[in-house]
Amino acid sequence: MFSKNEIDDGSDTLLHSYLENGKQGRVLDVGSGVGFLGIVISKINECEVDMLEINSRAVELCKENISLNKV
Repeated sequence: MFSKNEIDDGSDTLLHSYLENGKQGRVLDVGSGVGFLGIVISKINECEVDMLEINSRAVELCKENISLNKV
């Protein structure tokens, strides 16, 4: 929705930084968009992720992605 066909540079940097530092535990994803980062972190670390988003279309897509990814 926001970065067509690929992960944007900011999200890519954030995800790599998170994974390199071996963070664990519950995560809060503010401005989660379609849920990409929250879903990836949840699947990799098997942790709870709370996602917050104000854009109603992004919330709809995020819910679909959560369901499709069985998170």
